[in-house]
Amino acid sequence: MATEAKFKTLVAVSELRRNEIEEFIVSEDIDDVKNAYEQLDELIKRLEKGKNDTIEYLVEQGKELEFMEDWAATQKGALVPFREVRAKIKKQMEKIIGKETREKLNRELYIQQRVNEEQMKFQHQQQKDREEAVLRQQQREQEWYMRKMDMEKQLQANHSGTMQETPSPKV
Repeated sequence: MATEAKFKTLVAVSELRRNEIEEFIVSEDIDDVKNAYEQLDELIKRLEKGKNDTIEYLVEQGKELEFMEDWAATQKGALVPFREVRAKIKKQMEKIIGKETREKLNRELYIQQRVNEEQMKFQHQQQKDREEAVLRQQQREQEWYMRKMDMEKQLQANHSGTMQETPSPKV
């Protein structure tokens, strides 16, 4: 990969691969998008290494500085489409992750709402049970009080009736 021709071939092959990878920009599968991002990142690294190796080769061959600067600038432009595709794929990856995060949060929120509803129902039922228990207690106390009053009236009536029947002692 140390010559200009080899680097040109590397760029051409990498462009073919980039075109294949570019199809994953619209994918909704996070694994596919991550894989595409990693592959494109590797392509860019390989191209940068090839560019650097070629510049070293040009230095070794004694090429003029102006020629090397022009060549490097031209090859830098060849890497731009790769970086643009990588940025698009990264944006798609962030979009998918954001969507998955929102879905997860919505599921958790829904579950929390259901739990809260069940807790409210349970608390409402407990309050209702307590109120019913208090009402039953009050009714029992009222019934007991009424029986007590009836028994006291009967005792009083019995006591009054026995007093009138018993003759008073003569002195």
